[in-house]
Amino acid sequence: MLHFTLSPEERDQARAAVAGLASELDELDARADRSGTGFFRALPVAARRLPERLLRFLEAFRREEPAGGFVLSGWTVVDDELGPTPAHWRRPAGTAGTASVHELYLVLVASALGDVFAWSTVQDGSLVQDLMPVRGEEWEKNAGSSASVLDLHNEDAFSALRCDYLGLLCLRNDDRVPTVYAPFDPAGLSREQRRILSEPRYLLAPDEEHLRRAAERGEEPPAPTRTGVLFGGDSAPYLAFDEYFVETDPEDAEARAALAALTDQLRRSRSDVALAPGELLIVDNYRAVHGRQPFPARYDGRDRWLKRVGVTRDLRRSRAARADVGSPVVLTGLAG
Repeated sequence: MLHFTLSPEERDQARAAVAGLASELDELDARADRSGTGFFRALPVAARRLPERLLRFLEAFRREEPAGGFVLSGWTVVDDELGPTPAHWRRPAGTAGTASVHELYLVLVASALGDVFAWSTVQDGSLVQDLMPVRGEEWEKNAGSSASVLDLHNEDAFSALRCDYLGLLCLRNDDRVPTVYAPFDPAGLSREQRRILSEPRYLLAPDEEHLRRAAERGEEPPAPTRTGVLFGGDSAPYLAFDEYFVETDPEDAEARAALAALTDQLRRSRSDVALAPGELLIVDNYRAVHGRQPFPARYDGRDRWLKRVGVTRDLRRSRAARADVGSPVVLTGLAG
């Protein structure tokens, strides 16, 4: 895990970049629409106004792949200016105090790594999503849960259109609830295990949120994918894994044993990352997995509150699943 801390001067420069983007979006009347094309198109150029040292770090992370993730510190969140943690991600836009400023910071940093995009079945296609405990979802396997474990997983592992990078920006975390982070080390597996794991002997299913929202929207639900959980070469493969939503043929003992070895390696490599307000965790979604342990939800306006984005290095991969070339929203029913 890498770490980067903005200096006070760099923080001021990042604030100026955010203010410039906010002004541009006000002119476009796009600020309130977090899935709008105006918002989406403004990001890549605005990201160039971030501090040069940060941009160099992000480019090295993208090109050289030195680690499975990093924490970016130095951004300031003033709790009194936030307002209460929303009870649900569908709260009306603009009711969350200064949270929109932090959204712009998050998408600027993310846009230096690639294109921010969204799924139609995740928070109604918002490019920036709110993560907090949602009453009634305590035991589900999604970001609104609190009482259940979020098992180790790559984000949207079931789909070839999954993000390259996942960004989690902390706005509030009074209880120091950690995100579980686990980098993948191919050297922890034998060559034979890597071969087996690279064969299409595994079924990766979409999570409950995709399925439920697809039903609500009248979209075709995403289908499970039969695939290998490793891909991209033998010596340094990438990973597509979901501890809870992956299955093998019950009679394929070889595939089950290799999967157990991979799961064990990831569990041994995991660590807790308890983000403080203003800290941003970026996970390379091809080289590391993440999760979360259970925690008690407050439902009093003081719950843990994160902002989330997904980033792709190649938006063209999803062209057939987006309404038009200018849209950043992948229509899940078309993403088979």
